[in-house]
Amino acid sequence: MQRTGAVRLGELLNQYIDEVRIRDGFVSLDVCGAWRAAVGPRAAAATAYACFKQGVLYCTITSSIIRNQLYFNLEGLKSDINARLGSPLVRRIILR
Repeated sequence: MQRTGAVRLGELLNQYIDEVRIRDGFVSLDVCGAWRAAVGPRAAAATAYACFKQGVLYCTITSSIIRNQLYFNLEGLKSDINARLGSPLVRRIILR
């Protein structure tokens, strides 16, 4: 038996992810992980919910004090998250 048309495993996984249409879920996980890394452990613990849809990161913060501190640094956080991701995926951050 001889191999024909060998494909790298990474390429095969990318094709499968595109075929099954789950890439958006992976991007959302990456953005939410970058959020937790950008805000630090205290604000990450106060984040009850984080969801990324169509360039907008929605975050529910349980502490009004932490939400207020984050609100004044939204542009810096957006830049930090995009730098961690390596591309400008996050266009806007909404805190609730």
